[in-house]
Amino acid sequence: MKQFLLNRQFRKLIISVILLIISCAIKSMAQSGTLDSSFGGNGKSVSQLFGTPYCVAEQQDGKIIVAGRAYEGVIIITRYNQNGTFDSSFGTNGKVLTDLFPNFNLIYSQALAMALQPDGKIVITGYGIFDDGLYGNYNVILARYNINGGLDSSFGNNGILVNDFGDNNEFAAAIALQQDGKIVIGGQSGALLVARYNNDGSPDVTFGSIGWIKKYNGGFANSILIQPDGKIVTGGSSIAGEDKFWLYRLKADGKSDSTFGLNGRVFTDFGAGGDQLNSIVLQPDGKIIGAGKTGGAIGGTGHIALIRYFSNGNLDSSFGNQGKVTTVIGTKFSNAAKVLLEPDMQIIVAGANYDFYGTDWDFAVVKYNNNGSLDSHFGELGIQVTDMGGIDYGYNAALQYDGKIIVVGSSGNYGFAIARYKNTIPIAISFKKNEKVVEGNTGISNASFKIILSQPSSNDISVNVSTKDGTALAGSDYKAASGTLTIKAGSTSKNIEVKIIGDSIPENNERFFLILSNPVNAILDINDSVTCTIKNDDPQLSATSSDNFENNNAASLKIYPNPVKSNLQVAGLPATQKTIFSITDLSGNRKATATVTGSSYNWNIGQLKAGSYVLRIENGGEVVSKMFVKE
Repeated sequence: MKQFLLNRQFRKLIISVILLIISCAIKSMAQSGTLDSSFGGNGKSVSQLFGTPYCVAEQQDGKIIVAGRAYEGVIIITRYNQNGTFDSSFGTNGKVLTDLFPNFNLIYSQALAMALQPDGKIVITGYGIFDDGLYGNYNVILARYNINGGLDSSFGNNGILVNDFGDNNEFAAAIALQQDGKIVIGGQSGALLVARYNNDGSPDVTFGSIGWIKKYNGGFANSILIQPDGKIVTGGSSIAGEDKFWLYRLKADGKSDSTFGLNGRVFTDFGAGGDQLNSIVLQPDGKIIGAGKTGGAIGGTGHIALIRYFSNGNLDSSFGNQGKVTTVIGTKFSNAAKVLLEPDMQIIVAGANYDFYGTDWDFAVVKYNNNGSLDSHFGELGIQVTDMGGIDYGYNAALQYDGKIIVVGSSGNYGFAIARYKNTIPIAISFKKNEKVVEGNTGISNASFKIILSQPSSNDISVNVSTKDGTALAGSDYKAASGTLTIKAGSTSKNIEVKIIGDSIPENNERFFLILSNPVNAILDINDSVTCTIKNDDPQLSATSSDNFENNNAASLKIYPNPVKSNLQVAGLPATQKTIFSITDLSGNRKATATVTGSSYNWNIGQLKAGSYVLRIENGGEVVSKMFVKE
């Protein structure tokens, strides 16, 4: 009998372990940020002795174009099927090599940037080294290929342009297509270089009078974008000792845009040296996001740096810490080579994570919420580091139409390395806005609150909703409510009502809160709590203008990161007024207080135990509450 019980307990243990493994496997398969096993070998494709890829783009049919430098020292373009295998219908077995030595005397060439035209043609730019018999003369190259990989003979000189802009050290590292089909490239020719070409490859002489401009010695462009109004923004750095993030905006004719920064230029000192801006992207509202690194020296060690500007070049103080975010990955150094923007305004950067000695380098992908906080639902708390099998460095990335992330770079011995990551966008649930209701002198009235989803769901979504006292008390001012609310599949919102108890007692405006918790098939958004103001309608104590804080600032208040480990950031406060903070647990027990004056506050709450808390923010007699999670 004893042996039977032992065997039974052992079987139960084995079953428990198996179920745990299955559960972890299911979680891993579904986890946003994990490798996509349907691509290559478990999410990776590495071809050794192949070359180095510097740019990537997805065709409308889902095939993936990658370009860079081949092992032989010539331009390489490859095309992959959606599953990561080479597309044999492109070039020779999926590969096109372009040697510029026979016709242009370029002994070494590579593609650094690429764009796909709406008709499927591929445009690349980069540089080639002209053999001058001494040290070589670097020239800018621009080429266009047909969709099958053959050079487009209608462009330039049988598909290729080699341009010398008057300096021995020239390159183009950025490219963008205008809506009218013109091609804009950016790089360096002793100074910042921007050039624009007509669709046939001829210089566009309406740009800078000769088709190109050079400004500011030592400057160079790593990235370029075209605004809807036709203005051109370049992002990069300077080798002239300024060691800062550098943006330069031009009008459509190539002249400096005086409405941006100082005569078109914006310099940002991100941190303690080594600032390097590698990539920029434009939000639909005109804000500009930049990514690169800070720390160390230019081209050397540092940490991921993310920044956001208003359309006039000023820093957006609602983003991160006064517009800046620095991300340190473990104990290593890191660099963001590419920044991508999702349709839901979340931000992805891709690059590398590496040690000082160059022996342990990996791909790195980091995902941020639109306020600059890490997206804890991606990878490991927002960060995914991938060992591609050698000394690995991610040079570029693209966001597929289905939301998946492609990162390309080098690995090992001239290894062409590509990784693809899952990137499911979770459905977020939140309150739409704070509400106000007139108290009334008698009887019961209703306060209605709308709970919304960030996108429709194919599954029912449920969430717990409960009221919590503020200055208004359950039983005398309103009727407490709690329960589970369900939003049916396909719907995006649902209303909930709380009953307000009327009276004729003279009193100030009072408030209570509604709090969301324990969502199923969704995550909580930042507005997971809401304030209801019961407005006094008795003349002895009528409402005053003190509601300005709530009306004008509640929507702009930001707390992050959420969840938080130690330092809670609060931004969007009235800069010249005293603000009182208090933190309570969900049972109403006060845990911490603080009083500050200023537009933001960094609060060390490391002493709090893990759990959910409510941050109460009071200014001018008005109160706004935000819920957060302490890890």
